[in-house]
Amino acid sequence: QQVALAHSEQLEKLRLELKSSSAAEVESVKATAERNGIEEVERLTNELTELRATSARELEIELQTAKDLHSAEMTQLRENMKSALESQAREADAKSEQLKKEALELLAEELIK
Repeated sequence: QQVALAHSEQLEKLRLELKSSSAAEVESVKATAERNGIEEVERLTNELTELRATSARELEIELQTAKDLHSAEMTQLRENMKSALESQAREADAKSEQLKKEALELLAEELIK
């Protein structure tokens, strides 16, 4: 009976050790999973932050390109308008000179008569 009791105590001791060992292993697995989960969240957060920064840089580049294009187009438009106005001014000056010449010729004819 003492042998049976000793076996029983030994079995109980082993059962408690196994239970303790299993609980410790479960806690270790939980801690590892939690660490991995935290690391994954941090990794995803870093990737998202990097993606946002990249997107912001790309948008800034696109905006600057659009501004540069607009500026170049406005410069070209101003040059075209200036050229057209100068051409119109030359035509108006030539027409004015022609009209003056014709008026002087008419005046000269009237004076000769």
